[in-house]
Amino acid sequence: MRPATSLLSGAITLWLPRIPPSPRGKTRTFGAVRDMRFMRVVALSIPLAVHSSIILVALPLWIVTRTSVPHEVVPLLLVLNTAIVVLFQVAASKGADTVSGAARLARRSGFWVMAGTLVVITATFVGRDLATFVFCASVVLFTMAEIQQSAGAWGLAQGLAPPTAQAEYFGTFNLHVVTQNVFGPAIVVGIVTWAGVVGWIGIAVAAVAAAMLTPWAAAKADRGRDIAIEDMTEAAQAKLRSA
Repeated sequence: MRPATSLLSGAITLWLPRIPPSPRGKTRTFGAVRDMRFMRVVALSIPLAVHSSIILVALPLWIVTRTSVPHEVVPLLLVLNTAIVVLFQVAASKGADTVSGAARLARRSGFWVMAGTLVVITATFVGRDLATFVFCASVVLFTMAEIQQSAGAWGLAQGLAPPTAQAEYFGTFNLHVVTQNVFGPAIVVGIVTWAGVVGWIGIAVAAVAAAMLTPWAAAKADRGRDIAIEDMTEAAQAKLRSA
């Protein structure tokens, strides 16, 4: 089965449009990490990616330990999450092709997280049957956060990367996912286990705060990228004139 899917994936790439290679130019060693404006956007993306820790770890544990909802509901919620991503990823990602549009998607994702946490709190205080449906609604909200945050992250990684260092900037931006995957589950579970409902509120506040700051940070990083490109262009022109 795996060889067949690999061959199919390879065949699909034959229909992809050909993209000219990125221009070569002088780059700084560890330039992405040393780009503080860019790293500020990466840092703000960490709390926005909390949806993964919630959907995969915190929410199932909360349902099992804090509610009377049947445990069989947990895997069904994961199926619901997967189905929504497959069906609506493209439609919900519109606008991520510009830095400003990607930043807006990232901002919206924070508010989706907030809405999801409020629904989780509500589900905790209702009856078992109603709670099942309310938890389904929370997964829908967290999945919308997942779709728009991931699309926004891709758009920001691409839009903020200099033409001569796109691979480096893409890899560096992915640190927000790595950080969330490594530390997120333990932190989120610890917060909601220790603080309960207040912990969910704290997660919502952190997500909204990061969401509100992301467009500002992205705009700053975008202006810095434009200045760097202008400097590179002037340096190249000066080199040609002196040749």
